[in-house]
Amino acid sequence: RDQQKQRFNEWQRQYQSREEVKFRKRANAVLNYHVKCGNIVKPNKCKLCEEQTKLESHHKDYNEALKVIWVCRKCHIMIHKSLNKG
Repeated sequence: RDQQKQRFNEWQRQYQSREEVKFRKRANAVLNYHVKCGNIVKPNKCKLCEEQTKLESHHKDYNEALKVIWVCRKCHIMIHKSLNKG
């Protein structure tokens, strides 16, 4: 069990150090900063299904950190599944 935990921790360290992951984290940090400062207003319902629930940001392009659509978790998963198919 300890060996499995060590392998997972090593995988996690390697994953977190990848440039693409760092790039996504920076984009999310920039977005979160602007939401917190009030420069960007987070809507109260999902852009796709219009459900009023906790929302997540979806970046189509991480180069444009402030250009997102706000979607619920269910729709966010659906977006990524459809992107992986195509």
